[in-house]
Amino acid sequence: MPPEREINPRDRVVSLERGLAVLLALGQGETMSLREVAESAGVSRAAARRSLITLMSLGYVGERSDGCYEIRPRVFEFGYAYLGRQPLTAVGTPYLLELVGQMDEFASIAVLDDADIVHIVRETPANRLISVDINVGSRYPAFSTAQGRVLLADLSPEHWKAEQSLLEFKRYTPHTLETMDELEKQLDAVRKNGYAVNDQQMSSGVRSVAVPIRDQNGSAVAALGAIVNAASWTLKAIRSELVPELRLFAERMSHDLRAAPIQHRTTRNGFTR
Repeated sequence: MPPEREINPRDRVVSLERGLAVLLALGQGETMSLREVAESAGVSRAAARRSLITLMSLGYVGERSDGCYEIRPRVFEFGYAYLGRQPLTAVGTPYLLELVGQMDEFASIAVLDDADIVHIVRETPANRLISVDINVGSRYPAFSTAQGRVLLADLSPEHWKAEQSLLEFKRYTPHTLETMDELEKQLDAVRKNGYAVNDQQMSSGVRSVAVPIRDQNGSAVAALGAIVNAASWTLKAIRSELVPELRLFAERMSHDLRAAPIQHRTTRNGFTR
């Protein structure tokens, strides 16, 4: 892995940073007033206004008749540009459809992005409603998810040291991990067992399980996971029934990825994924 690259503050385009902050802020709600955009993005109203005008001229933001702002479909260009270059999307989708058909449970593929996981492929059983709303592009803290812990457990010591500084522990349920020591124990268990199980740490009444998807170098580049109702699945049943199923499909995906290797990218901390 390359060493962390220092960025000269004078090389940063502040106006671009503010514009992206405004765009991300708008993604948090259906519509926002100028005041709400500025507060959410952490910029002044004048800066938010200039950013909104620029984004509107480019077609990424629209202004409603009530004076509020909203993101427009053109922002999909960014997401699709990433997904279109991801072999995981092409490789994983048909397998995920088959897996969901067999398990009759929600399943997804997620990648690590700094301290979060991002779902890049997901499928839901046609004959039932999932209690957790997860879409392509959804982000969740890595420390409190099964898929996140699978990916964190595979990091090199150098990369893990850098990752620790990005983690922010937040209590989502009474079961959520609250300290680095607790997380370290969980990650040790993942390294030993080869999978992660999340018992209601992100959402009460919901359990999840995940296994790694590996590239030609044996590195975990993504995590295949399933989310189930805690009332329907015991931890014993998850380990005995879902883990073998997920491992089988993850191995098939990993095999196919060797013929279509993932294009690794550099993240903000200077490491490659």
